[in-house]
This record gives sequence, C-alpha cells and structure tokens, in this order.
Amino acid sequence: PSVDSFGEIGSTLKFAKRVLTVELGAIYSNKESREI
Repeated sequence: PSVDSFGEIGSTLKFAKRVLTVELGAIYSNKESREI
C-alpha cells in the first residue's frame, strides 16, 4: 500500500481493536453476571 493509505489502515486497525475490546468486554460481563 502507498504511504497515503497507510494512515488509513492504522486508523481502521485501531477502530477494529476498539470494537473487539468492547465486544469482548460485553461477553465477559455477561458471563460474570450469569454466574451470580
């Protein structure tokens, strides 16, 4: 990829990572509350 699109890829990865973290957090908290 060109240098221009490199920044775009970086922000996309950051976004994907954030979404993944949110989803994992939701799954984890759901699991925790179900055991109580």
